[in-house]
Amino acid sequence: MRRALAPVCCALVAWPAWGQPAALGVELGVAAGYRQLAEHDSDGDRLLEETGTAPSLRIEGWRTLGPGSVFAGLGATRQVLDYDGRSQLGRPIRTRSDYRGERLWLGYRLALGPAWHLALRWERSTLRRSIRPVGPIRGLDENYRGDWLGLGLRYRPAAAGVDWVEASWLRAIDSEVTVSSEGAIDPVALPLPRRDALHLVARIPVLGAGTGAALAVEPALSWGRTGASDERPWTRDGIPRGRLHQPRQTEWQLGAGLVLSW
Repeated sequence: MRRALAPVCCALVAWPAWGQPAALGVELGVAAGYRQLAEHDSDGDRLLEETGTAPSLRIEGWRTLGPGSVFAGLGATRQVLDYDGRSQLGRPIRTRSDYRGERLWLGYRLALGPAWHLALRWERSTLRRSIRPVGPIRGLDENYRGDWLGLGLRYRPAAAGVDWVEASWLRAIDSEVTVSSEGAIDPVALPLPRRDALHLVARIPVLGAGTGAALAVEPALSWGRTGASDERPWTRDGIPRGRLHQPRQTEWQLGAGLVLSW
């Protein structure tokens, strides 16, 4: 993570090219939303569903650079979702899953005109998912890691009341999950073949628009899909026990946040 922070710091302190005077800003955002995640087998049958509140926190800085601006940020989330699924033997399971995730991103937003901006970004994400044990069924830990490339398009409408609307798409270029269960499954890494995410967000000014500091509301909708992984052998105490894979995942999240910028 320290090495990943280096390009972020360099980008924010670099002096703009083309002799333009520098402008810079910082944003601090908090958000909460309703999240729904489902896993399906190869036949499309649902294996489990998780639902609950997904709070998050982020900080982002930007600085003008040529015909646009460079931006970089950090984000974190802590979640507890209700888990409704079944065991490998088909028994119903109801428990909870604990999530802990961090994100780091760096990008450039190019002005295409007074109303349109095109953004390119790289993002690194880590996510730990801990499914709590219930009765005789052991818990399960999953550690996700991914490097993403993204493309976003932002529109600033002429009408008052909305600062901008942005749609963005992200695809993982390198991603895997490490699965383990204490006393049952030794850690095994599963490469994830394809992960995609779509986001739609709008910024609505509330206070201080056009001044040094401003407060805004950001309603947001997101969708994500992770394809099923290939099978990999797994062991218990070093002894081969079989093969496993990560099922296909689909998730939705609808929420809103508050953003303080200056």
